[in-house]
Amino acid sequence: MAAVRAELMYRDGQREKLSVKVENNLNSLINGIQELNVNVSRILSELVEREKEEEDDSDEDDEPEEPPKS
Repeated sequence: MAAVRAELMYRDGQREKLSVKVENNLNSLINGIQELNVNVSRILSELVEREKEEEDDSDEDDEPEEPPKS
């Protein structure tokens, strides 16, 4: 048995290792790479969403409140 592996390194230097077990044949290897791709895409999408939310929250905090209109 073999495995397909990937390692993500975040901006802060933290690392996340991913691994998918595969059999010793081409179909299994292709499926393993596709599964790894899905896993990495999911993690990166979540990271982008989290950073976007943090950016939106910081933008709201930086903006002065508008005075009430009379």
